[in-house]
This record gives sequence, C-alpha cells and structure tokens, in this order.
Amino acid sequence: MAGAIVGGALAARGRRDAKPAPPQLVPSPPVVPAAGDRPGTERSLARMAVGAAIVVVLAITTAVVTRPSDSARLVTPRLVTTRSPGPHDMYVEVVVPGPVGRDERVALTGDDGARVEVGAQLDLEQPSLDNPSQRLVFFRVHLHNTGTVPVLARLAREAWVLDAAGRSHSGDYMRSDMADMTADPPMLQPGWEVDLTAGFPVPKDAELTRLHVALPLGFSTPGAEWNLRK
Repeated sequence: MAGAIVGGALAARGRRDAKPAPPQLVPSPPVVPAAGDRPGTERSLARMAVGAAIVVVLAITTAVVTRPSDSARLVTPRLVTTRSPGPHDMYVEVVVPGPVGRDERVALTGDDGARVEVGAQLDLEQPSLDNPSQRLVFFRVHLHNTGTVPVLARLAREAWVLDAAGRSHSGDYMRSDMADMTADPPMLQPGWEVDLTAGFPVPKDAELTRLHVALPLGFSTPGAEWNLRK
C-alpha cells in the first residue's frame, strides 16, 4: 500500500516537471502584391514588353503600307503596221504589236514555254560627255519570267527609240544590258524578276515618242513597244 502511494506521488511529480510540447506552426499563404504595388523591376519589364509589342506592330504596318506596288497593267497590244529601222536610215514596213501605254506591261512568248512579262519606264537623262550635241536616255526594263523555262536575263540588240521627227536611234550596247554572243549571260529562272538597263544616245533636243525593246527567247526575238507620250 505504501509502495503504491509513493509510486503515485512520483508519477504526479513527473507530470508536473514535464515540459509542454511546442505548438505546431501552420505556414501562412504567400502575400501577392497588388498590381499597383509591384516592384519597380517588374513594372519596368512589363512596360518594356508592351513597348516592344507596339514597335513590332508599327514595323509590320510600315512594311505593308510602304511596300511598292506594281501599278503597271498587263495588256494585249493590237497589231499595227510600222517601220522597222535598219542601217543607214533604211527601214521596212512590218506588222507588229502596236505600242502600249508607258505605264503598261506586255507578255512576250518564245519557244518551249518561254513567257516573259515586260514593262519599261524612263530612268535617267543626262548630257553626253562624248558628244555635246547629244544626251543619254536610260530606260529601266523590268522582266518577270512567267513561263516554264529559264530565259536569258538580257535584252536583244534590236532596241531603239523614235523621236517626233521620225528618226530612230539605236540602243548603245556599251550602256545597256544586252546579250553578248561571246559572254555567258545569267539565266532568269521561272518566277524570278530582274531590272535591266537600255541606254540610247539621242540629239539633246529630240522629243522621244516611242521605245522598242526585244528579248532573246530561244530562236525567236519578240519585241514590245511603248508610247512615250502617254
């Protein structure tokens, strides 16, 4: 009996002396700052992202708006009888496609599926340093290979301009992108385009009325003419 009392007393004392267990810590949820309370670095990155997006949109818009458009209209010229100039002021009357407007294009066809759309525009006029009584006139001739075979990226030598007095002036081979039988000219593949130069020495007071160029398309050399007055 006495042993039981002593044991109970010791057990009660042990319970009094025992330290209570520490409370368990419950993690609190992270604090998310409001939109207006974001750190300065994060706000700067957000502004930079918005600014970059605006720049990209403006760049795309500028590219679309300023992209040059091909305003030249493709037409089918009517057949007319005209002079085909030769050497020493000689000529022969031939039936050829008539001249088209200076802002129009024509399609020339050749052998084995060759087809090229051609346009021409006045590019430059300047005084001739070789002959003070002449001026040099340069045209930019645009070729677009719309056929199925490669073609020479050169003009034929049958190029001339006509003035209001009825005089013809042949193209200057040295100032033009014309075919040279001794050279290996580049080929214009289907779907490709190129700008070529046709240069003509003419009297400095001549009023030019017509431009004629031709292309070497296989065994044929079809030509096109433009009315320079309208």
